[in-house]
Amino acid sequence: MRSFVHRLLTRPLRLPAVLGPKPQPGDPQIFRFNSEREQIIAEVVRRVEQHFAADPKKLLYALNEAGHAEIRRLSAQGDAEADQALGSWRRLVKRLGKMSDEERTESLRAIGRVMAEDIAGNFDPRVYKLATRLIPGVLTAVMNPMGLPTQLLSGGFSQLDALISAEGPIDKLRRLAQIGTLVLVPTHSSNLDSVALGYVLLRANLPPVVYGAGKNLFSNPLISFFMHNLGAYRVDRRVSALLYKEALKTYSCLMIERGYHSLFFPGGTRSRSGTIERRLKLGLAGTAVEAFSRNQTHGLHRPVFFVPATLNYALVLEAETLIEDHLKGAGAARYIIDDDEFSRVDRIYAFMTKLVTLRSALVVRFGDAMDPFCNPVDDEGRSISPRASPSTPAPTSAAAACRASTPRATPATPASSATRSPRPTSARR
Repeated sequence: MRSFVHRLLTRPLRLPAVLGPKPQPGDPQIFRFNSEREQIIAEVVRRVEQHFAADPKKLLYALNEAGHAEIRRLSAQGDAEADQALGSWRRLVKRLGKMSDEERTESLRAIGRVMAEDIAGNFDPRVYKLATRLIPGVLTAVMNPMGLPTQLLSGGFSQLDALISAEGPIDKLRRLAQIGTLVLVPTHSSNLDSVALGYVLLRANLPPVVYGAGKNLFSNPLISFFMHNLGAYRVDRRVSALLYKEALKTYSCLMIERGYHSLFFPGGTRSRSGTIERRLKLGLAGTAVEAFSRNQTHGLHRPVFFVPATLNYALVLEAETLIEDHLKGAGAARYIIDDDEFSRVDRIYAFMTKLVTLRSALVVRFGDAMDPFCNPVDDEGRSISPRASPSTPAPTSAAAACRASTPRATPATPASSATRSPRPTSARR
């Protein structure tokens, strides 16, 4: 019974596809995701199989490592997910030594399919249209709750333009979005970041993006409905298996290869200190370099542009919890926060009362776009070499591109093109 309820609550809710509108020629690539979703999942499974199954020893190790990692995790959880999956993992580990290479490959394919299905997002233009109408009201309610009644009566949310401002080469970013694929790499301070960035992109007439979100954020059915149907894919940080990490990176890489504009928080999680992250997690962001290299290798000259950005809040709702975590170990012992101020009504109220006196709640600053090798680009998307002349990066292998450029391609220097984010202020002094 518990497993049935778990499946019912965690299964993403989607609207009937048969009644959905067809994408138009001028629509962003993400509007075509539903028609490509099955192909993308199948390609993820194929590449994961290709990565591990070519070497029998590597295949055996991957399955064995995944099995023991999942048994440890699920045994410790002891929840409905464990009831559903623990038995199958135990059976796999017991049978693994007696299985033929073909049977192991089939098991790998089945596991990869389950993982890819769990990761893959969805995009529904009808939900996107609904969200574009709801988000201004939600942000106004969060950032200026006292002004919400007036805004509702006036039939608009004009105050939001004063509360949220965007700066940077936005006109240039619009042109680059038509030429290639944008990869946004902003700072991360709050759970509100994704919503605020989505609104800023909409207002700036920039295309929507796909992004990875922690699976714990999908536990609320209402939030899960919108996130899942607006391009977010699920990242389960509890899963440490190499198979899962390979499937996740492959999915991210494939999306960028196909021209889906993407967003990564290179810090990996919300900044505890409020400063720009210095220790970056390059795994998912590095897939943009690999995607560019793969396309070049196959003769598809679609540029990839990294766009650094900072989100600068006057107040951060979760500030007290984040700062407490930072002070415990100066950021050395991070953990997933499941119960912070976003789930406590009294803290939300205290936060909102302080926001009433603010003239501007959030400033989003976009930096200059760069190619995967950290060269600036001109308005036509051409890379500018150190000698200040337009050039085109030579194609290179995916592995070499990642090794040579990933540490630099994930922008760790938005401070040079955007003002450093202020230290978050808690809602309670």
